[in-house]
Amino acid sequence: MFTFNFSYTCPLINENIEKFRNKINKHIKIIIKNFNPILSNSELNELAKKYECNIYNDIEKYFENIRSSNKDIRTEAENQIEQIKIKLNNKDNELAELISNIYNLEKEIDNLKSELLDKNNKLKNLNIIAKLKK
Repeated sequence: MFTFNFSYTCPLINENIEKFRNKINKHIKIIIKNFNPILSNSELNELAKKYECNIYNDIEKYFENIRSSNKDIRTEAENQIEQIKIKLNNKDNELAELISNIYNLEKEIDNLKSELLDKNNKLKNLNIIAKLKK
């Protein structure tokens, strides 16, 4: 019936983490090159990767907190949707019961109309008999 219709965010988070790491690496290379312009490319790359990993290891928990928050949001949304399904189902049951009550009351009204018509006819017949006796 209803589900939380939003794609999982972990792939997007992973993609952004990778973009972040690449940006950090690029900036680290620029900083290192400015302070040590004689480093070879392989030394520069190795040193930049080392600092990038160190920086990322220090801040990784913040990205994981985002991932965890998204998981909590998704779980809560699913729980709320489930509660709405239960309420909707209860309302559907109430509606079915009310429709059944309406049907029964309509039948009762028809029966009462029929009884009233019968009594009215009997009253007419009694009036006719009373007139004939006079």
